[in-house]
Amino acid sequence: MKTYKEFVSEAKKCWKGYKKEGTQKLFGKTYNRCVKADEEVELSEKLDGKSAKDPGYSLRDWFKGWVQAGGKYDGEPCAKQPGQTTKPYCRDADDRAAMDKDERDKRAAKKRKEDPNPNRSGSAKIVTQEAAGEKDACYKKVKSRYRIWPSAYASGALVKCRKVGAANWGNKSKKK
Repeated sequence: MKTYKEFVSEAKKCWKGYKKEGTQKLFGKTYNRCVKADEEVELSEKLDGKSAKDPGYSLRDWFKGWVQAGGKYDGEPCAKQPGQTTKPYCRDADDRAAMDKDERDKRAAKKRKEDPNPNRSGSAKIVTQEAAGEKDACYKKVKSRYRIWPSAYASGALVKCRKVGAANWGNKSKKK
């Protein structure tokens, strides 16, 4: 028969194939946070061979992993190369590997379009990669009239505006 101490120490262990990675609180009690042991192997098999969880991994290692993505200098270190006249579009090596060539070229072109001066000084300019759609006239007109945005009232007004058109929305109709 097991003693209480043996039972408690066994309960603190993780299942087979799992390992303890900290603790977590749930309903006021503290439990082990057990994760699959294979997950760390997958994370460490990155292109640069290093993971942020590896011992001795530093900020310098993180910067070494950045390379240019897209264009003529695709895969080169993240710095202007000799003869390069364009601004480098840099990504983490693992991030870059996750994108196909067309995606890398498209993102680099957008970066160079929005930040064209390669010798500009100052803080870095963040270029978002989400497709920012053009807002229609109804959106602008309705948003300017509602203090709380988004709200159910504003959304309803936007729908009505798009039904009748921006030029007609908000005009009172004459009743006889």
